[in-house]
Amino acid sequence: MESFHKRYLRMCREHQVFPLECVMSQVSREYGEGSRTLDLSSYNLTPEDCHALASSLTDDLFFKEISFADCLLSEESCKLILLGLTQNKCLTSLNLKGNNIRSGGAEVLGQFLKRNTSVHSLQLEWNSLGLWDSGIAAIAEGLALNQVLLILDLRNNQITHEGAALLSAALKRNRTLKGIDLRWNNIGILGGRELLSAFKYNKTLTCIELTGNNIPQDILKAVSVATKQNADREILDEEHRNRTEMMAKELEKAENLKMKEVLSLKDEIDKERTEHELYCSTTQKKIDQLKSTLDERKNAFDSLSAKLTATEAKLSLAHQKCKDLDHLCENLKKELHNEREERTNSELQHHKELNKVLEKNIELEAKVNQLERKNKSLQMNTNDLEREIDKLSADFSLKSKESDHYFQNELRSTKERLEKELNGIHQKMSESSQSTREKIQKIEEHRNSLEREVSSLKSEIVSIKLQGDEELMNVKNQLKQDEIIRSKQYEERINLIQASRDELQTQCTKQLAQISDLQSQVINSTRECESQKRQLDSLKQQMEQKDFEHNKEATRLKLELEAERKNAGELRDKMSKLEDRLTEETTRHRESLAAKESEIKFLNDQLKNKDGELKRHHDEELKRAEMLEKAIYSFVSSTRTSGH
Repeated sequence: MESFHKRYLRMCREHQVFPLECVMSQVSREYGEGSRTLDLSSYNLTPEDCHALASSLTDDLFFKEISFADCLLSEESCKLILLGLTQNKCLTSLNLKGNNIRSGGAEVLGQFLKRNTSVHSLQLEWNSLGLWDSGIAAIAEGLALNQVLLILDLRNNQITHEGAALLSAALKRNRTLKGIDLRWNNIGILGGRELLSAFKYNKTLTCIELTGNNIPQDILKAVSVATKQNADREILDEEHRNRTEMMAKELEKAENLKMKEVLSLKDEIDKERTEHELYCSTTQKKIDQLKSTLDERKNAFDSLSAKLTATEAKLSLAHQKCKDLDHLCENLKKELHNEREERTNSELQHHKELNKVLEKNIELEAKVNQLERKNKSLQMNTNDLEREIDKLSADFSLKSKESDHYFQNELRSTKERLEKELNGIHQKMSESSQSTREKIQKIEEHRNSLEREVSSLKSEIVSIKLQGDEELMNVKNQLKQDEIIRSKQYEERINLIQASRDELQTQCTKQLAQISDLQSQVINSTRECESQKRQLDSLKQQMEQKDFEHNKEATRLKLELEAERKNAGELRDKMSKLEDRLTEETTRHRESLAAKESEIKFLNDQLKNKDGELKRHHDEELKRAEMLEKAIYSFVSSTRTSGH
């Protein structure tokens, strides 16, 4: 966005006007120092200059305070400036002192008050606005519809009792103005009464200046009492707002604490799940290791059985060889017997061939000896092989018996250990699940009790508020509407809290379902463990460590529950203190309201007495005037008779 300096120069070129030195010096100085005020007091400004200034100030976001005091602006220039500043969103203070604003400017000023949404302070002293009824009426209409202005200065404007009546009607509708200055005007008794009647509807005006208006002291005192009542009412409203904000903050803190507790419970449940998953994974790994070791032992046993079968096959082959050798020996013996028979027969028949036969017999005997030697050596080898086979079979039988005995003992010991450990795991898992369920139930009961206490406290607070509102119905109609709106907001918050509570309950049910699923998974894992039944002594140590950790967690949860109970007690103490404060403050408010009502009654009585005295004085003055008229008439008649 362009700076004010460039925009002002451009507007001066468009309107064919020379830039004002006072404006240029102000702009350069303000930009250098960082201030946000534009002071053009006591400068003569033409309508063209005002047109350029107004068009450059419409979209300005830098200046917050502008002063046109004692500039004696014409009606046209005043209209241009007010129309240009109507759409400004940054201006908070406007000074139009001593500019002799007429009826047309006053009407534009009324439109400015209707449309502007940023000006909080407006100074209009020494402008003679009360001389034109249409002008003061337009200003009153704008003031009635304005929802931003806080301070209005109307000193020395020759406002009569009729203008005061219009201003009082505007004040009855206005809900934001805090102070108005009406000093040194011509309001009089009737205008003072009209302004006093505005306080029956206006509960925000806390300061009104009425000196130098020929208003009696009793009316001024009544106005000051009304302004004090409005100030006290604003103080009470601020205190009430602060208390409601404190209560809302405490409720938010309690909700945050509950949410933190729920989140901590969720984290603990997640941690337990992760630990359970780690435990299951470790158990699966160990079971897999046990399976691998068992497979290795089975493979070793199979290798030993294969070796045994190979040795048995070798033994069977050796037995077959021995049988073949025995068969050969028997055949040889049969041949020798046959040969001897043939030899005897041949000796009888052939004596000539004895030498040959003898030689053959010798050769045969040598062969027999050799065969017998071979047979003996084979028998020795067979005996050695049988001995080795017997030794191997004995060793193998012993080793097989020892391995079977050791394997059966290990199976029995592992079965007993696994059964004991699984029973312990079942018991611990059941105990842990029961403890977690009991903890969750206790926490839910504690949360329900806290919610009941909060709801009861809220209901008590609402009842106290309603009682106070019923007692102050005649004085605080607007406050009652505001409190009804706040109670609706509180009900909406309570509904939101209940919805969040229902969501938390659903989450808890989901978590319980997840816990049941986990328990079913645990049961399945235990069944698998029962089917396998092969764990080692390291599981005992791990289970002892986990028992120790569970004990630590149980102690930690107990400490946390004790801390939560202490916090709940502190919250109850705080709520009781707040209730005591509310009761004390309600009693104080009642006492102050009763005192103020008594003061109002006393002042009304004084007003009535003074009205009676004024009527008496008026009657006496009328009587005196009649007496004086009669005396003058008699004197005149006597002088006429004497002259004649």
